[in-house]
Amino acid sequence: MALSYLYPFSNAFYRRFGYELACDKVRWRLKLDGLPGANAAGRWRLSEPGNDLSAHIRAIDLRRNARYNCAVFGGDTEYRWAAENPFVKRDYTYVYFGESDAPSAYACVRARPGEGLNCVRSAFVDRRGLEGLLALFRRFAADHSHAVLDMPADADPRALLPEYGLGTVERTVVQWGMARVVNVERALSLARMKGEGTLRVAVTDGQIPENNGVFEVRFAPGAENGVRKTDAAPDVALTIQDFSRLILGCGELDPDWQPDAQLNCDVDRARRVFHRKPVYIAQFF
Repeated sequence: MALSYLYPFSNAFYRRFGYELACDKVRWRLKLDGLPGANAAGRWRLSEPGNDLSAHIRAIDLRRNARYNCAVFGGDTEYRWAAENPFVKRDYTYVYFGESDAPSAYACVRARPGEGLNCVRSAFVDRRGLEGLLALFRRFAADHSHAVLDMPADADPRALLPEYGLGTVERTVVQWGMARVVNVERALSLARMKGEGTLRVAVTDGQIPENNGVFEVRFAPGAENGVRKTDAAPDVALTIQDFSRLILGCGELDPDWQPDAQLNCDVDRARRVFHRKPVYIAQFF
């Protein structure tokens, strides 16, 4: 195991044990009568008994989640909701089949009279899938004023929206958990690096002695990362909190904003290891 992840009651409390802020997600509130609806070529199908679309939903998740650090790949138990009768709980799960009739988006919407449209689960694999998702929401405009849905922080629908101002869109960043590396050597061996190089990283961990020391990581495209402890001087020195956040890709190494970090090499060289990556968790685990 390389990583521990939790949803804390207090950030300050868990920072004392080596955890640091990790994944963010973005909550969008979209006015329905301002959404595009005419440009999505494809069809929506409702998942229900006799028309179970669970396999398509899982296929969409697999394609979407392959892009992200921390994404959860669920088993059969996690997808029981997809086959439930939507007319019992009134949670309606639609799958979008695009121009080539391939599934590229889904949305589980909770439609209650007099309320907005609550999208409790959704995923899309590309821009066309998101266009289909917005077109679906537009169809509910006669009965609902707005839709609320969560998206990864790197997904940006603004270019698809005819009007972004005038109260049509609200965007809120939601902090979504804390992370802690429990095995520095393992984390470095698994991390995605940029290009080719070598970096020596010193880590200070007050709870796990094995994580203390200088780790040399060698990396190259198409090769497994090589990691070993060394007595050589470090290129970068980090607390376990900063190391955990940066190795996940939740931020980029910048000593101006990480005052506890010590940098003894060119910052661009260090950013081959500590660079921003797509990070997203679509469900609790």
